[in-house]
Amino acid sequence: MFDSIHKNHPFLKGLSYTVVLVVGILLAVFLLAKSITEFKYGSEREYLDRTITVSGVGEVTAIPDVAIFTFDVSERADTAEAAQTIATEKINKISKLLNDSGV
Repeated sequence: MFDSIHKNHPFLKGLSYTVVLVVGILLAVFLLAKSITEFKYGSEREYLDRTITVSGVGEVTAIPDVAIFTFDVSERADTAEAAQTIATEKINKISKLLNDSGV
């Protein structure tokens, strides 16, 4: 259809190509501007639209009421029973001292 019009009127052939070219350039410029705007502001705008930001400071003061205290007792003797007896006496003395001190 267009071929028959262009054969009879060569001016229209050049005009139609010019119109298509101008429309194509305008469309490309529009899409480029839209892409730059979306790239520059779009993702930030979406992020800000769906974000809640909260900040604050808290402070807690308490008196400690729990402490962990460990100690080791080792003893050498001729037999295991003798070493255990001496170690038990030492442990009992340390435990009594701690209890009497209020620990």
